[in-house]
Amino acid sequence: MQRDYPNGEPDWHYVKDLSDISEQTLLKSFSKKGRPLVKKAKTFGTKLRRLNRDELNLFKEITSATSDRREYSDKSLDYYQDFYDSFGDKAEFMIASLNFEDYLEHLQKDQGKLGDKIAKLQADLEKNPHSEKKQNQLREFSSQFDTFTTRQNEAQEFITKYGKKDVILAGSLFIYTPQEAVYLFLVPTQSLINSTLLLSYKNM
Repeated sequence: MQRDYPNGEPDWHYVKDLSDISEQTLLKSFSKKGRPLVKKAKTFGTKLRRLNRDELNLFKEITSATSDRREYSDKSLDYYQDFYDSFGDKAEFMIASLNFEDYLEHLQKDQGKLGDKIAKLQADLEKNPHSEKKQNQLREFSSQFDTFTTRQNEAQEFITKYGKKDVILAGSLFIYTPQEAVYLFLVPTQSLINSTLLLSYKNM
């Protein structure tokens, strides 16, 4: 079995029954691994936007870079435009973008909250140094604090590179029919492929 998107066609499927699931209950239906990843993504400040027909070149740029990297045949811009025309509002070409200055602000704010929790745990451990539960919590929170520092350093590098502009992280295509919604594919931006931010986003 081949991975990725050989010859422009998907060769594996994941199906989720959406019966009796609302927007309010959707997150609860996710796996134990999926729920925290979604919550984490919400802290990034990611912006989602549906592309208009005259913006499909942005989608094409992402798919072209991905096809070169993964060595599969990409579709032409005309194909995506014809696809858009054929499906109308039943197809959504979506992009996820991020302003790295906003992202850094989110990280600093969340790290500050975590720092308050760490300070409280340290104070509690001074009174009860043998509490195994609080020691474990402190180790976990300290690890998370270090991760925030790593992400802030990465964000600073991206700010130096991209400045104040919104940067596209990935593109996706959704198709809607009366009986199902098809998430056809996700294509990440090549320049961010190895970042901890995009790795977190991809694993959602």
